[in-house]
Amino acid sequence: MRKIGREKIFRKHLELRDYLRQGLRKLRLELFVPDKDASPTVTSIVIPQAIDYHHWLEILREKYGVVLAGGMGETKGKIIRVAHMGNVSLQDIKEVMAALKKSLQEI
Repeated sequence: MRKIGREKIFRKHLELRDYLRQGLRKLRLELFVPDKDASPTVTSIVIPQAIDYHHWLEILREKYGVVLAGGMGETKGKIIRVAHMGNVSLQDIKEVMAALKKSLQEI
C-alpha cells in the first residue's frame, strides 16, 4: 500500500466500481443502492424475483469459477455482492460480468 499509495488504490476501487455498475445496468440488473451512496469496495445487485439466488450463485461458482456473496441479515436472499477491492483487477470484473451475463441466460 505504501509503495502504490492510498490515493491510487482508492481511485482504482472507484474505477472498478463505476465500470461494474455500468455493466450491470447494461445487463438490466437492479443496483441495491443509488450511485450517490455506492461503496468503493463492494456492489450489491438486487436478485431478480424469478431467480433462485442459491441456484444462481451455484452456477456462477461451479460453471464459471466466480464466487459471489449473498446478502446478510435483512438482505439475505435479496441481493448478491460483488467485491472490487484489494487485488481485484479490471480483468476480474470483466470476467464476473461475462459470467453474470451467461448465467442469466441459463437460469
